[in-house]
Amino acid sequence: MKGVIYVALGPKALREAQASAKSLKKHTRGLQVKLLTKPAPGTPGGLSTDQQAHWAKANAYHWSPYQETLMIDADTRVKGDLSIGFKMLRHGWEVVMVPSRPPPEVGGVLWSLSAEDRSECFKQMGTLEHVMLNTGLIFFKKTPRVKALFDEWSIEWLEFKDRDQGAFLRALYRRPVFIFLLGRAYNSLGGEVVEHIFGSAR
Repeated sequence: MKGVIYVALGPKALREAQASAKSLKKHTRGLQVKLLTKPAPGTPGGLSTDQQAHWAKANAYHWSPYQETLMIDADTRVKGDLSIGFKMLRHGWEVVMVPSRPPPEVGGVLWSLSAEDRSECFKQMGTLEHVMLNTGLIFFKKTPRVKALFDEWSIEWLEFKDRDQGAFLRALYRRPVFIFLLGRAYNSLGGEVVEHIFGSAR
């Protein structure tokens, strides 16, 4: 069984997720869609809504009802067919994502993270030149390795309770999986297949 999940915590995120899901259904048929509108099971206490959303993403392996899942951010608009991601999962890849790059006006890898979170990534991975991966669109299937990756992601996220990209990269470094990278058309500002309107759900 395959389907799409959105984290839609709060009225603004819910509106954005509903708009994204509507755009998705125009281009990719036969997919079930689940919107998470309440904190994910096991969410720690004392987190802001934004933090709860990051925690939900890091724990999506456990609350997604699908064997093959597309997790996509609420602040996206789908302009083309996304079935290629599920095809890659069936071809043996465990995770399908899109690389990202910092906007030219800010510069620097992992620019959106706190200084502590960014420093920990560089410390653990030993390089400043690693590939940045955008966690706003992730296809994954349920395998033991992917479960280990998501479990590690949630552990790493709890270290700083900040954005989820750095925690994901550290988790992937420790718990590697078979990962396929799509082009930026599938998840970027102005993307031809998936346009990411960064921050509009906050």
